[in-house]
Amino acid sequence: MRLWEPRKQLDFPMHGSYILNCCKMGWRRLLLRLQEAWERQFLYQPACLSWALAFRCRIPSGVRWLRQAGITSTPTNWEQFLDVCQKLVDAGITPITVDNAYIPANFGYTLSRVAGVERTMEIFATKDLSDPAILRVCEIFEELVDKGFISPRAATNVFPEGQAGEFAMETAAMILCGTWLPNELKELNDELAWGSFAWPSIDAGGAGVEAHNIGAQCFGINKNTAYPNAAFAFVRWMTLGHWDQVLANETMGVPMANDAVWPPQLADAKAIFDATTKSFPWAAGAEDDQDITAVIIDGFQRLVAGSINAQQYADMLAAIN
Repeated sequence: MRLWEPRKQLDFPMHGSYILNCCKMGWRRLLLRLQEAWERQFLYQPACLSWALAFRCRIPSGVRWLRQAGITSTPTNWEQFLDVCQKLVDAGITPITVDNAYIPANFGYTLSRVAGVERTMEIFATKDLSDPAILRVCEIFEELVDKGFISPRAATNVFPEGQAGEFAMETAAMILCGTWLPNELKELNDELAWGSFAWPSIDAGGAGVEAHNIGAQCFGINKNTAYPNAAFAFVRWMTLGHWDQVLANETMGVPMANDAVWPPQLADAKAIFDATTKSFPWAAGAEDDQDITAVIIDGFQRLVAGSINAQQYADMLAAIN
């Protein structure tokens, strides 16, 4: 399954000033052949060629806490997710935490599960924040807060306090984040038992567990290099075979090659990755506008603190123009 096609043009206009135009290099046939070897194909536009070291967002979970709460299967819908959270609370475990940096991603992901990916992107792009789906998301978060499913510290967490001070310290069982998280936290708790599951489906009209935020870190070739072919060969060497595996192992990250072995910390994430049939950009557009992003964060933190309710949160967003 290909999430990125070589003919797809991506909006990286700033790259055109310093990234080599690969279309002029006679590499097209080679690139098409390399697609078959790469786990998730490269990002492409006429003035930008980059090899994607892919990541995806999902729910990392502390397996020890889930087992302690008697949870033996991961949730795929919202009712099951609420049941998991309740079992954790009953066992004296805080289910979810979040840092301020990831609040927009939480909001965008949840909105995609309510309104669908296309409508979610449209809502943020057009600032149509009076859409009923916005209130629905605010009510979902309000319920999580009222039931004690979200850590009270989420009202004041400044990155990386939630992931480092709660999740890594195993005082919270789950956090919506990405495949990079094991690498970020390995020095804080190298004994953390990692698990993952997809952000569950919520409403019938929304996206389900097949839809995810897919992104990448990339290699590019400077357009001013005197050695473009050597640079191309180097990037290929780094993203296939030995060094691809070394990089994945050392960073606990997603490898490029189809035949590479994923780190054990990402075993569950690979299954989610392989089942993904629909992708969307970071935070489903919730961070594309700074005004919207600021209100999403502020309103969420107020909601967790108990100073506003869901309707007031929705009203704050609807007031943006």
